[in-house]
Amino acid sequence: MRLSPSLGLPTKPNRCGRVPQTFDCGRHGHLSRRQIALMAGISYHAVCVRLSSGWKGAQLCQKPGDRPNAKRGEIRLPTILAAVKLARRFRDRLPSVEEIRRAKPMSQAAAIRWRQAIRVALEDE
Repeated sequence: MRLSPSLGLPTKPNRCGRVPQTFDCGRHGHLSRRQIALMAGISYHAVCVRLSSGWKGAQLCQKPGDRPNAKRGEIRLPTILAAVKLARRFRDRLPSVEEIRRAKPMSQAAAIRWRQAIRVALEDE
């Protein structure tokens, strides 16, 4: 009795395509992009965006609403940054338009509006 070769020999799995690239996700271990998307509840494309933005470790697996890496108390808005810079420079006096423009580069119209805001703030004190 003759056996056919397929019955007696174990077959190799047919693996087409490339092996998925894995990324170190901290306490979650090494995961592929699809696994990160499932764990975080986001799309595959969103994971690609996170990776291209430089996210690393457990940040990749965080849910969209979680922000553990946000810095509390850090000022990031440009308008508030300008206000803080001008307030530190001119604490107790009303600066001229040119002084404001030297402290923070801006248009003349914007400097006039900042001067008006500083005037109101000094009058309220």
